[in-house]
Amino acid sequence: MAETTSRRYGWSGFTNTAEWAQSLRDTPSLLVNRAGYVKDGDSQSLEKAAAGSEMKKVLNWFHVAMLGTGMIVGAGVFVSTGVAAQEAAGPAIVISFIIAGISALLSALCYSEFATQYPLAGGAYNYISLTMGELAAWLVVTTLVLEYVLANAAVARSFSAYFATLIGQPSSFFTFAYKAYTVDFMAAGLMILCCIILMFSTAGGSWFNIVITGSQLVVILIILIAGFVKSDTANLRPFLPYGVSGACGPHHRQRRENSRMCVCPFHHRPVTASCPGGCA
Repeated sequence: MAETTSRRYGWSGFTNTAEWAQSLRDTPSLLVNRAGYVKDGDSQSLEKAAAGSEMKKVLNWFHVAMLGTGMIVGAGVFVSTGVAAQEAAGPAIVISFIIAGISALLSALCYSEFATQYPLAGGAYNYISLTMGELAAWLVVTTLVLEYVLANAAVARSFSAYFATLIGQPSSFFTFAYKAYTVDFMAAGLMILCCIILMFSTAGGSWFNIVITGSQLVVILIILIAGFVKSDTANLRPFLPYGVSGACGPHHRQRRENSRMCVCPFHHRPVTASCPGGCA
């Protein structure tokens, strides 16, 4: 068995400043040598054991399942669906959802295969580093981080606009102009609050996600029930108003010059000339 030792790391991840400086000097050669280096599962397990103490497990299967559900059922399901139906797919948006569901299923099967072949804790970085190398894994993970930053900023901005509308104020109520920029302190405060919750407790952040995701699922269920009760089959004609490309691919119909329009989920027609948040 390989001998493992425990080391005490500082806040920077190094034992001391000299070790950090040496690592910085070695970075160019390490980049060349490790760019295409592909680990195996055994070596990664040994490196994890040599790193020291294990992190305490605080999440169970239910927390993890709700985290995955929360990533799937985001604010976009309330914002983008009407716009896509109005401007691209029409009633055939159900076909678009089926295609998207099949794509998501194939992605889930890929992750399941990785998890079976490499039974290690971790996500995209571990799986890609074990198959394509560390440089590819680093590029993918940095792209994911950028995606999360932009997506979270957009969701926070939409929340701010919708909340302002909910309390009877204009969608720009929580914003103010600064030079050529529009600053939304409500969205910024929301992001800071979420970061604080995650910093103090992983379990607390997970329960916060469970409450929010559970509320979203209840709202979606209410919309589905009301939609089936109030639906009118006449709204399904024409089923493909923009052709097959509208439901199955990108559609380039020119947008209205004045504003986007939201679509009533019951009657499939515009209900307002402008929408707060993501639809505006």
